[in-house]
Amino acid sequence: MRILMLGWEYPPVKSGGLGTACYGLTKELSALGHDIIFVAPFAIASEKSRHLNLLDLSRYKIKNSSSLREQIVERLNLTADMKKHITYEFISSLLNPYLTEQKYSQELLTLAKYLRKKKNLRKIFQTLHDCEVLENDSIPDKNKQIYGANLLQEVYEYSLKAEKIAAQYDFDLIVAHDWMTFEAAVRIKRLTGKPFCAHIHATEFDRTGGNINKLIYDLELLGLREADTVIANSHFTKENCLKYYHIDPRKVMPIHLAMDKEEVSSAGNDFDPVKTGGEKFVLFLGRLTMQKGPEYFLRAAAKALQFSPEIRFIVAGSGEKFSALIELAAQLQIANRVFFTGFLEGENIRRVLKKADLFVMSSVAEPFGLVALEAVKANVPCIVSKTSGVSEILHHAGKVDFWDTDEMANQMVNILKYPSLADTLRVNAAHEVEAYTWSWTAQRTAQVYAKMIGQKELAYG
Repeated sequence: MRILMLGWEYPPVKSGGLGTACYGLTKELSALGHDIIFVAPFAIASEKSRHLNLLDLSRYKIKNSSSLREQIVERLNLTADMKKHITYEFISSLLNPYLTEQKYSQELLTLAKYLRKKKNLRKIFQTLHDCEVLENDSIPDKNKQIYGANLLQEVYEYSLKAEKIAAQYDFDLIVAHDWMTFEAAVRIKRLTGKPFCAHIHATEFDRTGGNINKLIYDLELLGLREADTVIANSHFTKENCLKYYHIDPRKVMPIHLAMDKEEVSSAGNDFDPVKTGGEKFVLFLGRLTMQKGPEYFLRAAAKALQFSPEIRFIVAGSGEKFSALIELAAQLQIANRVFFTGFLEGENIRRVLKKADLFVMSSVAEPFGLVALEAVKANVPCIVSKTSGVSEILHHAGKVDFWDTDEMANQMVNILKYPSLADTLRVNAAHEVEAYTWSWTAQRTAQVYAKMIGQKELAYG
């Protein structure tokens, strides 16, 4: 079958689980022989930041721009099947799966200041072989906008660009990942009459704890109601879709995500924590946001240290709560036992997992929780929040209510104190998630897709 897929993140450009999911799913769908037109943001690294500046290349005259797409695709670490079966279309956009209205405004202002300097345009394109900005049109017209003035306008602009791309291709099915792509998918469905499958990785209620942005909720509602089928990444996510969006339960299909062993090791740089004096490392790895519950992790850490002062806690990640968490660690008088790494990726994640004696996922609401599978496949015992999708498939792990920091601390101390308990969790967890590979997820996803377009031999094969 031929699939038009709308996504946001794609390795090596990713800030969370959605990028991993898009890559793993497309890799294995292509291995099954399915053709995919994958619509993704166009990104070029800026030396100003580890984040990415996104440029609308139609606004500039670029020497030898025909080679630009090939150079971007070369960076995507594609398999032979992916090169054969996946076509990439790049859309200029500042959006990412974890963007808020305030963060979007900040990104837009930062990029505008950066692009006003002509020399910065040249720095960006120096990273691409034989591509340079020509003199006559190297500075954007001040009377034209490259990006939307606000987050919702940016989503609308993306939908218009995606609709134009869709008109250039023949395909059997529209697939969209999360709310930022839903408006585009609905427009394309109305244009082509093709069936639309919505993948939901997290709802606005998961991200905000109920303090929702009504405009984002309305876009999610539009997508989930217009979709012919909804694939949720867990039963937890399905229940939230039914509870908050009141959609037909018969069209929501839970398919769990996965993590392949080789995904735990990837290229990176130099973070390598060192243990001293019999220390034990307990790891939090994720975005530092309300949804992930890092403050509960720190409060549990303070209680655990009362019984096991040799524990050292690593908080790996970045986000809006970063400064507040450093202050909280000081208030709890545990600052000397907590190490804040900032954002980690690639080899640095592999190294910190290798050194960890225990991984804790203290999420308030975690639709799935790929990071827990990453820990399991790195042979690290886990404690996970009961309000998570991964707890549906991960039975050999400590399970706690995120708010119960007494019990969280109790489980931390016991797993570290009794090696036989840690070994039991480690070995059995690895065994029970062994079957959850991207090949497994892709086969079940392909069956859903095939049923939607009437390919019975694939749907029931």
